[in-house]
Amino acid sequence: MAAENQSAGAASHQERGWHAIHWQAANQEVKRLQVRIVKAQQQGKWGKVKALQHLLTHSFSGKALAVKRVTENQGKRTPGVDGEIWKTPQKKAEAIETLTQRGYHPQPLRRIYIPKSNGSKRPLSIPTMKDRAMQALYLLALDPIAEIQADPNSYGFRKERSTADAIDQCHTVLSNRAGAEWILEGDIKACFDKISHTWLEAHIPMEKSILQKWLKAGFIEKRVLKPTEEGTPQGGICSPVIANLALDGLEAKLTVSQLDELVWQDLCHLVADPINLARALRRAQGGDWLPQERQAQREHYRKAVAALTAQMERLTEAYLDGIFPREEYRQRRQDLEQRLMALEQQYRLTEAQIHQQMEISGMCDALTSFCQRVQAGLAEATFEQKRQLVELLIDRVIVTMDEVEIRYVIPTSPQSEHLRFCHLHTDYFAEN
Repeated sequence: MAAENQSAGAASHQERGWHAIHWQAANQEVKRLQVRIVKAQQQGKWGKVKALQHLLTHSFSGKALAVKRVTENQGKRTPGVDGEIWKTPQKKAEAIETLTQRGYHPQPLRRIYIPKSNGSKRPLSIPTMKDRAMQALYLLALDPIAEIQADPNSYGFRKERSTADAIDQCHTVLSNRAGAEWILEGDIKACFDKISHTWLEAHIPMEKSILQKWLKAGFIEKRVLKPTEEGTPQGGICSPVIANLALDGLEAKLTVSQLDELVWQDLCHLVADPINLARALRRAQGGDWLPQERQAQREHYRKAVAALTAQMERLTEAYLDGIFPREEYRQRRQDLEQRLMALEQQYRLTEAQIHQQMEISGMCDALTSFCQRVQAGLAEATFEQKRQLVELLIDRVIVTMDEVEIRYVIPTSPQSEHLRFCHLHTDYFAEN
């Protein structure tokens, strides 16, 4: 019954006291709601997500855990602008009842400055205990969504992730023989201070009125109240998660840029080596045979056909002269005709192959000419020219876990140089 009494929507538990709270049951209740939030989000049921978030942020269990967090972390003795801290069990129990959305107005943050490693100072904005607890409460409902949406290789301010995980990923990437050789360190200048409030209000999946109040709360510096028109304050419990949500998708953008560069460099390498292209073309058309070998085969079959034809004529003359009886003549002639038919078939096949070889040779010449003309402008190609060349030469790019397969379509005639294969591909699958 204790767990049931502390479930979502319970009215009042102040009289039970801080030490009477069943923390294991409270944690289980919050985790159960968080799991339901994740499932609803994965199913695209955003109305249900909002309803579950509302249930969690209005639950006794959520409020109790939020107060517990802010009264047991490193900043528990650091007051906000009101100078208040919650040290006693009574104050903590009373604080649970104050965490309500109705009538909530956050107070300005207390601005201090902490030194950075480069000698400059970083602004740190400290909310009041109540505002910290409200942020911790709403973070319980926001965190499940943030974790689902997070980039795969994002490690800062993430639950169940640490610096060791980032080091392990670096080892995985760098130990690969074909992996990266360098790590570039970047810093987003004034990241927390410059995030657009309009963007945050439109994209952060939480109660909009609460988020707007936090963002516009302002801060007090040297007893002067100053407005906050942009950014999310460093020092707020929600700020790291909000910043991560703002940066989500950056990894995909960088990965796409890397893929674009990989495709372009491979294309340049391909165009710069038309000899290998010609060899591949010959292999694709049935074998890398030299024309001289084909010519020798044709001459061999031509002579064999001529020899068998002459032999049949001599056989007929011998029969007419009475050298062979009729039955023996018919048997010998039938054997020669079968051999002649087989040789003539081989001869025709060789003729067709030689004709194909001549066509391939013409294709290779056109391909080589095309590559030589393209090579001249690769280094100074504009973005539009690169796009057109990719459209012309690439059928598709297939990305798997550990490799990229690029399928090319190389023009083999002057006419095909003006046909964008991506357009041809679209027409091919179009309904008639």
